[in-house]
Amino acid sequence: MRFRKEQLPPASTFYRAEFGKSLGRPARNWARTTCRLHHGDNPYSFCVNLQTGGYYCHSCGARGGDVVSYVMQRDHITFKDACVLLKCWDDKATVNQDAARRHRQEKQREQQRIADGEARVRAFRLDLRDEIHADQQIINEISRSLALDPENDELWSCLSLAWESREITEAEYMAEIEAPYGR
Repeated sequence: MRFRKEQLPPASTFYRAEFGKSLGRPARNWARTTCRLHHGDNPYSFCVNLQTGGYYCHSCGARGGDVVSYVMQRDHITFKDACVLLKCWDDKATVNQDAARRHRQEKQREQQRIADGEARVRAFRLDLRDEIHADQQIINEISRSLALDPENDELWSCLSLAWESREITEAEYMAEIEAPYGR
């Protein structure tokens, strides 16, 4: 039962299989792509060395010296389990691949919940903004009517209500904008 470095897949083969076409053209053995460790969207933040297997993410700070370290961070597993996955452990032990898969699925579900929450907050803010615009249109219409009939008490009452509605909506909108993470 021991680690067999000579059985590790070559770093270039491993990373090309892991990242596919998203892996950029290498320069001095370093290639760039998006980071799968924090699921970033910057295609240049994650750098991998196709010769040594080392990697570094400029966004999340993840780093390591070889593909074993990468698999350990990606799947949140032990050194031995990563070696078994990479077929460089000689005791024929099997890694709990289901646990690694479940962890990845839970992480994806959590990211989806976050994205859904952000979409709901964004939609709520847009609704508030639309309501502010509608209140302003009502205020403009009432003001035009008041220019023709400045003695109309009902119009003055309506104008007061429209202003109040707009102020309340603007306050709610500003509270949403200033909230650090929305609701």
